[in-house]
Amino acid sequence: MSNNWKSDLVRAHRWMRHGGYPSVNDGWEKLVTKLVDDISEIVERDNLNEFQVAQVKEKFGTLRFYCYGGTDEIHALIEAAEEESGRICEDCGKPGRLMTGGPWIHTACPDHEGDDR
Repeated sequence: MSNNWKSDLVRAHRWMRHGGYPSVNDGWEKLVTKLVDDISEIVERDNLNEFQVAQVKEKFGTLRFYCYGGTDEIHALIEAAEEESGRICEDCGKPGRLMTGGPWIHTACPDHEGDDR
């Protein structure tokens, strides 16, 4: 992926073009990219022409990936990625934890846990 991994990801997957531009920090690039690649395999394999991503964002410190037309297999992948996001720093991708003590809930490593949101 280029420096603009989000645009590259949306451009590469037609089913993300409706609303799937990731509104997340770069620390989750690998997590979101792997999720999208895994979903893409299922979409192609099962010919899911109606599948669309509505929104990809951070909410309450973890990933949210909203879609239409997904299968149980796709929803299981999404659920696993959303859970994993609570252990990955949103800013740099290092191991992190959910930070709830400040004004904003976010997932951060020790280097970024004090960052203002």
